[in-house]
Amino acid sequence: MNYFQRESAPKLEEEELSLAQMQLTERVLAEYEKQNINEFVFVPFGNVTIHPEESYFVLRDSEDEHTIFIATFDADIIQGLNDTDALKIEMILSQLDTEDYRRMRNISEQENTANEIEKNRTKQQLGIEYGA
Repeated sequence: MNYFQRESAPKLEEEELSLAQMQLTERVLAEYEKQNINEFVFVPFGNVTIHPEESYFVLRDSEDEHTIFIATFDADIIQGLNDTDALKIEMILSQLDTEDYRRMRNISEQENTANEIEKNRTKQQLGIEYGA
């Protein structure tokens, strides 16, 4: 990619970049709590190294190992996303948010269906017990 292509590449607005960095931090920390190890592959983002003593983490690209992002556990940005990584991360986060929404909606629908089935069973049992 030459200089002019880089200059014309789309960029996230400052607000979008901040939101993406905050969401990325939240997802990395949630994954760290699940895995409870200091180094792990966080698909599809890359390799994460947690520094619990200093309360920060480093996210590196799994292919070329360049540093993508460094932040504290309090979401203070040490090294922010560059324009290229920001677009990629924002796209991944959007896809994950959509998947999370669909998953939560499906769970909610399943719970509603289960509740309706249980209500119907209860009504049937009450009807039998009371002679209705």
